Amino acid sequence: MHAVTLFHATKATFHEFTPIQVQVLQALLLSADHSSSAGQLQTLLGLTAVVQVNAAIGQAGRKVYKALGRHPDGIEDGHFEWWHMLATGKHSVRNGFVWTLRPEVSAALEDCGLRSAGQQMAEELGPQELSSYLFLWNPNKDTRSFRGYEQVVADASVGKSYVTRWICPSQRPRPGDIAYMQRTGPKNNGVFARGVVTQGAHSQDDGMQVVCLSLDEFLPVGSELSRARIIAHSDYTSTWSPMASGNVIPERILAAIETLWPPSTTIEPIPLIDTDAFDVEELVGLEGEVLHRMIRHHKRERYLRDRKIADVLGSRGSLACQVPGCGFDFARAYGTLGEGYAHVHHLLPLAQRDSAQPTSLSDLAVVCANCHAMIHRGGESRELGSLIGSRKESGSP
Repeated sequence: MHAVTLFHATKATFHEFTPIQVQVLQALLLSADHSSSAGQLQTLLGLTAVVQVNAAIGQAGRKVYKALGRHPDGIEDGHFEWWHMLATGKHSVRNGFVWTLRPEVSAALEDCGLRSAGQQMAEELGPQELSSYLFLWNPNKDTRSFRGYEQVVADASVGKSYVTRWICPSQRPRPGDIAYMQRTGPKNNGVFARGVVTQGAHSQDDGMQVVCLSLDEFLPVGSELSRARIIAHSDYTSTWSPMASGNVIPERILAAIETLWPPSTTIEPIPLIDTDAFDVEELVGLEGEVLHRMIRHHKRERYLRDRKIADVLGSRGSLACQVPGCGFDFARAYGTLGEGYAHVHHLLPLAQRDSAQPTSLSDLAVVCANCHAMIHRGGESRELGSLIGSRKESGSP
């Protein structure tokens, strides 16, 4: 008798996959080298949030694990994420965290006819009508959840979700539904995390009814979406003041949350010299002590910066500064050390925005560090075309 392989376990489990799981796996199968990021799959499939992609591949992986009975690499249960059953993953400079289907899984999906039949299967089963629910967390009463918040966010940035059981009086949340978490209390209250329901309401041994959540998008402390801000943005006329977890988020409120939610929620350390410093005062050194002060910080999308650099490299072959009259290229000056490096400047300063607004690649420019500093010196945002010209007009050599 032949031992069960990952190939056979995937084939045997295929009929158990839900429509969204089929669609995600099909999109990944059809991607170049069977590789793609969750964000790319979300955009391709037109899903509301990246957590739907994460949940789909994770839940499918768990089903395959039950059929196989082990991890394909021999990793012990509890020491790996469920998506790792179906794919491997690594960070990409251009696209963030990228999944690659395991060869055995790709072969099994091909054998199941997913290239041609997967979409038809998903259409026959019909789309999943997903709802969005709000879950409440009071840190004054529950001091165990989200302990070490910075680490929670760091884990999420490399594809590791925050998985938890949450007390929920409602029976309505189902697997695949979107979950938003709101911090309550007098300090830093507001919606701060987004994820997906992985298991609906069920009773624990102690009789407490809970749901299982997988959260993988988080806002920095202090950047939560307050209830007042959400309501103001939504023009919601009725009362919205949920008092318990598991309440359906009204459509207008949900639309406001999704609009206000930043495209990327990874907290990045701010260096001493912020390469995108639109609101940072100059550093002042006093006998070796460096003092630096932040006035305010506008959210920046790292993915756009990476895509801009990749786009310019692909079209021009270099990252020469786009300020007319400059043309400095880090790679040309520093060799291998400078390859792929440049500053990316927002032509419409973020400091002039009062709320989140779309930014496209055409709104960005690749510049060198010197020009970037001069563009914003004194808190201004000078036009690229006038920067070098102003020097020549002044008679400077």
